[in-house]
Amino acid sequence: MVRTELMRWLVMLAGMIALGTGTVSAQGLGEDAKNLGPFSKEMHVKVSPSILHMLSLRTGGITPKAGWAIGTAAMHINAQGLQVYIGLEEFDQGILAQLQGRGAIIEILAPDHRLTQARIPLDRIEQVSQLRFVRFIRLPDYGVPNQQGTVGTEGDAVMRTSTVRQYLGVTGAGIRVGVISDGFVD
Repeated sequence: MVRTELMRWLVMLAGMIALGTGTVSAQGLGEDAKNLGPFSKEMHVKVSPSILHMLSLRTGGITPKAGWAIGTAAMHINAQGLQVYIGLEEFDQGILAQLQGRGAIIEILAPDHRLTQARIPLDRIEQVSQLRFVRFIRLPDYGVPNQQGTVGTEGDAVMRTSTVRQYLGVTGAGIRVGVISDGFVD
């Protein structure tokens, strides 16, 4: 568990360094306006570094396309906007109406977690971030396919499934496995 948390932290730190921007500088270690780029201080505090970087590329004339990825962050963009998670201080119908009034298209609601998944047009992200009840705007956690070959976990050796496969003469060839999850709680 500790190793997983450490790896998650290191990946996040590496992404912030690679992007050249991050929450640390946005939250006030360097308050001068030149560090804020073309976006407001409020936006820097609430919007993830990968989204800020993508928006800065856009202001430089680079148009994001469907399937874009910056570092390890995949971005799902279509005609309706960028798919994001919006963390909220509170949750009610009035707040949802204000989000929609700023251009957010609500896709999924998680009232118990004060979270919504939405699409926001790129030119409206700053307006949404300025709403007082918005805590953060970040990219959703998309699944990553197993790139390790036929066996991709240490669990295979621990559970001795390789021995079982050999004994039964099964390989799993031609079998597809899908995992559907609504998330996890640390």
